[in-house]
Amino acid sequence: MAGWALAASAPALAQPDAPVDTEPAIQQLEDYLTQLALTDVLAAHLRQRLAETTGQARTRTAERLASIYATQLGEARTAGQRLPLEQAARELLKVVPESESFDLRLNLAKATYLQAEEIAERDRLRLATPEDRAEGLRMLRGSLAVFEDVARRVSARVEQLEHQERDLPDEAVVQVREALGDAVRVRSLSHYYAGWCAYYTALLGNEPARLDEGVKHFGWLLGAASGKAPTLDRLPLTLLKYDHIARSVIG
Repeated sequence: MAGWALAASAPALAQPDAPVDTEPAIQQLEDYLTQLALTDVLAAHLRQRLAETTGQARTRTAERLASIYATQLGEARTAGQRLPLEQAARELLKVVPESESFDLRLNLAKATYLQAEEIAERDRLRLATPEDRAEGLRMLRGSLAVFEDVARRVSARVEQLEHQERDLPDEAVVQVREALGDAVRVRSLSHYYAGWCAYYTALLGNEPARLDEGVKHFGWLLGAASGKAPTLDRLPLTLLKYDHIARSVIG
């Protein structure tokens, strides 16, 4: 608590006659908690900040809190540890505008997926228990639904931004192009992780129909016709330098 008070008061002590700007103090506090690895305390602090802030400050707070949840999900080893974190993540996303939530949803679903992938690979080696397998399937199905939903919604966002880009004068188009680049990236990664989710769901759950679903997601990244499997003649060779495109070919 002494460190908390010291961090919060530092700017005021340095410039006693100036108006107090709380943002540097808050940043010092958050850095202090991070250095001490007081993750639960930092998460509680960020939840409080989320309730008190608006605009870009709120978005940045949500992003940092989502990063903590993603890390904690990656470290969780039991359903009892994961379920409260998944619930907290869902509550977080309710307060973030949809246009700003795609990256958060993608990262949170990715953290859960990576845990499920680890279980599936252990199961391939006959090292997973039936309970592990059931938990892995639960996480994969939940993550797959998120990735597919994000891909669908952000695709509509891409189309909207592309229309805006065409209609704006050159001097006003820079910000739209940045947003468009982010949206295209999230859409691409959503299809990529959806493909692997479908693959591992088929592997763990003995659901061969999921394989076709995975191939279609990979096909979206590899230039396939809509809803079709990829073919060599449509493969975008220049994009194979990107890791997730190359791994989609493997998938």
